[in-house]
Amino acid sequence: MDKNCAYFFCDVNVKPKLLSSNFQNKFDSDIDLTISIFTGDEKHSIPEMIIQNSKEMSIAYQYVYIIENVLRSHIENKGILLFGDEYLKKISVPRKITDKIEQRMENDEKNVWMSFDRDSHLNHLDLMDLYNLVENNWDLFRNDFPTKEWIKSKIAEINECRKLIAHNNNCIGPHSKEVLITNSKSILKQLGYLG
Repeated sequence: MDKNCAYFFCDVNVKPKLLSSNFQNKFDSDIDLTISIFTGDEKHSIPEMIIQNSKEMSIAYQYVYIIENVLRSHIENKGILLFGDEYLKKISVPRKITDKIEQRMENDEKNVWMSFDRDSHLNHLDLMDLYNLVENNWDLFRNDFPTKEWIKSKIAEINECRKLIAHNNNCIGPHSKEVLITNSKSILKQLGYLG
């Protein structure tokens, strides 16, 4: 690295735009295209309920994806800012989480055909693991959330919705979807991503 270079740290605010009306129209046409590619033609016998549920579940998944990755990014950025690149060695990381990271990294070495950011250890963690990092390092995150119980309840409810989506249950119900959306927006607003 050139010794004349300097590092500049700045805040970057990412404000995800959630579900515009144009998105829904494009999404519907993408689903139709996917079905036609999957079946080989536009005429298919996939039950309409399955198609509609896939659209609902895909929209719900976006909220889970955004929250999980915003939380991951928030933890990583704060850790790097306070402790540098080796922040995971300087914060409290439960043995269970360390073991999970190591196990998943070993698995990654066997499955090099899969592409994702292998450099970030946090990419190997699930939503509740990320919450556990916040909880175990509450002194670092206490100014980011109203209370530990506040963020725990929101993440726990989002995680229950995530399980419905990830395990391909029939469809996420209207109440669960509303909880997912409300909790996601609350967390994003609390962290400054929504106005």
